[in-house]
Amino acid sequence: MLHPLPFRLTWVDERANIFPAEAAEFCTLLSSDPVAAVSEADTSSVFVVMTHSHELDEDICHAVLSWGDFRWLGLIGSGTKRRRFVHRLAQCGIDEELL
Repeated sequence: MLHPLPFRLTWVDERANIFPAEAAEFCTLLSSDPVAAVSEADTSSVFVVMTHSHELDEDICHAVLSWGDFRWLGLIGSGTKRRRFVHRLAQCGIDEELL
């Protein structure tokens, strides 16, 4: 579904076997440390976080918010997850306005 959209997609997942073979036609596939990949992103990137782990989701969000040079950050989750993340990220020094 993402193939015809007007942007370049980089899919980062530490589970290399999760990538569908046809995805290589329209996006860059990275199998590495998703948190470290944040600092390798282009400036003004859009991040959509939806991993297999709440802990990893939080670590990625922290990395993006700390990096600061991004256009948008989206996270899949419940209202409870959002409140927990906002609370924890604020405790880590992330500016309330940014959250």
